[in-house]
Amino acid sequence: MSTNPKTCNICDDRHITKHATDWCSECEQAFCNECKEYHAFSRLSKTHITIPISDFLSLEPSFTNFTSICAEHGEIYQIFCQTHETLLCHNCLAEHDGCKGIVPLTEMIKNVKSSTNFQETQNGLTDIYENITRIQDELKLSLEAIKDEEKIIMSDIGTMWKKIDEHLDKLENDLRKDLSKEATESRAAIEVLVQKLDDRKSEIAKHLQQMKNLETYASDFQTYISLREKSVAVNSTETLMQSVAEDGNLEIDTLSLNFDEKINAIVSNIQVFGGSDHHIHIVDISRSILKVHKSIPTENSCFGIAYSDGSLFCCIYKEGIQKISLENYNVSTMVKFDLSFGYIAVLNNNLYYTDRNTNTVTCCNTEGELLWTFTDATYFTGPCGLSIDNKRFVYVVSSEMNRVIVLSPDEENKRVLVTDSEGLKSPYALQFDKLRNRLLVANNNSTVFLFDVLV
Repeated sequence: MSTNPKTCNICDDRHITKHATDWCSECEQAFCNECKEYHAFSRLSKTHITIPISDFLSLEPSFTNFTSICAEHGEIYQIFCQTHETLLCHNCLAEHDGCKGIVPLTEMIKNVKSSTNFQETQNGLTDIYENITRIQDELKLSLEAIKDEEKIIMSDIGTMWKKIDEHLDKLENDLRKDLSKEATESRAAIEVLVQKLDDRKSEIAKHLQQMKNLETYASDFQTYISLREKSVAVNSTETLMQSVAEDGNLEIDTLSLNFDEKINAIVSNIQVFGGSDHHIHIVDISRSILKVHKSIPTENSCFGIAYSDGSLFCCIYKEGIQKISLENYNVSTMVKFDLSFGYIAVLNNNLYYTDRNTNTVTCCNTEGELLWTFTDATYFTGPCGLSIDNKRFVYVVSSEMNRVIVLSPDEENKRVLVTDSEGLKSPYALQFDKLRNRLLVANNNSTVFLFDVLV
């Protein structure tokens, strides 16, 4: 806006500086007390309503920047083209020759503040604001419930695992980590939703205040223009609220724990695994009771592990990919990087590994030379277990998107193979059976699926 609302615009044109006391939204000018009287007596402006300049200056910039002057021709907007939903001055008419729905602007903005559209928009904003408040209250209760349930379960875990042997003490630590992870993810999901709703609530509150300002201070023209923006805000927020409800974001899962009476059965098929005590354990599973054949110390915690040609390849926390020779147990670093959590597979002198922190799948040779890296947030996030078939296709689980994707050997092509519609929920591990062309996928909640793969 070219005028200075803090000084009288009429006096400015006369090279006199006087403080403005009032503002006319129709004329888009500020007046001092004297000029305000002339404005009130003028035949063209005596029906105009002025407001105190302090009220005008307190309005939102987006509200005060409305103008009724055509930027191209400098004439007042007097016509509305319904075909293009565009304001027109008389000089603009030539560009809209043949358009249907050319109507006077006065007809479009007549009684706009008492219109059904205005009331529905204002009511919609109010309803959304109240619904957000209600949802926030429910989410806060869910946060408190999760906190209490976590404390109770932590206590139950401590009581339970005091009665079992050293091996199950390790499982206790794993279970505590899983519980903390679930609680953290639940809280994080709620807090993200709470923040999103806070942002939208603030936006709606601002729109509500603007609606009050429009009703009190704005001209019919300004109200009409702003009302279109507010209607978009209502539709956008209603869409958000609908998606929140349809996606099940309000159905917050509670934490629970059931101890299996046959808990000893869980150790029946473990072969090689990493431990939080910074060791790799090679285990004899030829009998029903596990027996540690060899323990290999590592620099940090180890996660994914694979065997190839007399060596183990491991994902080591903060270290990257390390190789352990089973002949002399020497440890060498193949790929050095700040790895947080990952899985690894080996085929034909190539290493394939995931990095949950960077959402990547990487392929390199056994010398550590990078061959390719794949990342695509539209296909997977939170990659965990991976496996390779006979044709070097790479199968990867996405724990955050509840799916399995398959990558071509050159990572140029990819597709989603299994989704949550088949029952996947926080999948973490998978293994491809090269003899039977079957894919074994395990959820984090101990549910396991076996799929036939047509290759």
